[in-house]
Amino acid sequence: MESTDIFFPQFLPYSFPYYSYIIEWKNQAFNNFVASVQPPLDAQFKEIQEVWERSSTCALLKQKLTFQKGFRKVNKVLCFALGDMVPTFRYGRYGTLYQARGAKPDIMRCSMSQHAVALTIGAAFRSTTAANVEILAHNPDYSPASKALLKSLGISVVGEHGAGGFSEIVDDSVVFFYYPNFPLSEIIADIARPAMIIRSDRTYVLDNIDRGIRCFPYPANAETPRVREMWKDYTEYDFEIMDRDRHALTGLKSFKIHIRNDITGGPCNSERKEKN
Repeated sequence: MESTDIFFPQFLPYSFPYYSYIIEWKNQAFNNFVASVQPPLDAQFKEIQEVWERSSTCALLKQKLTFQKGFRKVNKVLCFALGDMVPTFRYGRYGTLYQARGAKPDIMRCSMSQHAVALTIGAAFRSTTAANVEILAHNPDYSPASKALLKSLGISVVGEHGAGGFSEIVDDSVVFFYYPNFPLSEIIADIARPAMIIRSDRTYVLDNIDRGIRCFPYPANAETPRVREMWKDYTEYDFEIMDRDRHALTGLKSFKIHIRNDITGGPCNSERKEKN
């Protein structure tokens, strides 16, 4: 066992400034500071990706996207807030508590599963279009290990130092997100009307209670009036994770597929929502 395995979680970075023998300090982001002790993620991701690709849910999603993609030429898939695959809290003062509860592996698998879905979405649109469909991922908190993995998978990281990912949202794009901790739906509503939006089926309203627990202090990605107005331009389809896959697909919940009305050929009608 390396000394860093014991040293980092227990002492750094909280006690680091108090060591008298440090003669210089380099100002850098915490993810870059701990990059040297982050292991490669390729083997872990490959295992989770294989579980996803063998699932019946993955096969069904490919079928759904294959049916829909002929309506519109898509040139990019934009992924937002899919999470860093090396959670930084493993080095923090609460790291031991989270690991004891088993949270760290769950969060890593959750993020990896979502990125595996993103690859499936991109591959589905690449299969029949002559243009190269880019997969772009926006998350300013990606660690160096996550960036290296995404690069090897053909996913480009954008918006590392700002809002670069939002500038990529156009009418001929697909947007995919699960659990953003910022008002992403409102941002999309103000920028463009992507051909397709794929998102978690969890819906929050500012004055509502979810599962008996009020979101504190407010839900980050709430269904505000202008977001609900945007959904009128889309037809909504419910996509359920199949029962036989629920245990294996860690972190993946049912989601919604929104397809713009000029592609589907009709206005959205809540009573016409389709289920897989």
